[in-house]
Amino acid sequence: MNFMNNVVLCENNKLVAQVAKLSGMSSIEAAKSLSALERFTTSDFRKIRRADKEGKNEGNVKILNNFMHKMPAYDGDIYRGMSFSEKSIKSFIKQLKPHGDYTLDSVTSFTCDPKIAETYSGHCYQVVIRVKHNHSGVSISDFSAMYSESEVLVPKGTKYEVTNVPKEVKLGKVNYVDLEEISIEGNNFEHN
Repeated sequence: MNFMNNVVLCENNKLVAQVAKLSGMSSIEAAKSLSALERFTTSDFRKIRRADKEGKNEGNVKILNNFMHKMPAYDGDIYRGMSFSEKSIKSFIKQLKPHGDYTLDSVTSFTCDPKIAETYSGHCYQVVIRVKHNHSGVSISDFSAMYSESEVLVPKGTKYEVTNVPKEVKLGKVNYVDLEEISIEGNNFEHN
């Protein structure tokens, strides 16, 4: 084994130990979680989200759900940037009624940095979802291949109350939609 392989192995062992300590997982479970996170934060995020949305019993989904269940929740507000066409923004806004609810249909990436969310809101109809008082999302920035995104992973079924929707979404301007977390549907999802 060469020097670089030893450095990478040492770094991986530190991350495994960190996840195991924070979550109470075994080292093997923690290593599997880190592998699933690497796949989610690089090439397979669409595939994993689609499997979760469709309710498929996909291995990475199970591992990520276990990880989110066992890790401590991120304490703070979180943001998600989204870009829409004219047609899709109307449909999206129509489903958001003040004091109504909004439920995630799959594991979803947010960030704890509003500026990062704004960069993901595109250039057309730009929306940033701002969640006050996150309870379910888990920070993965220390474990993510995309550490600079300050990513927070939120499980499928997380339910929010819509607290603010812009009366009109303006083209070329970042429009904020405010949500507050209520609960997670489908299971008693409690963090460590």
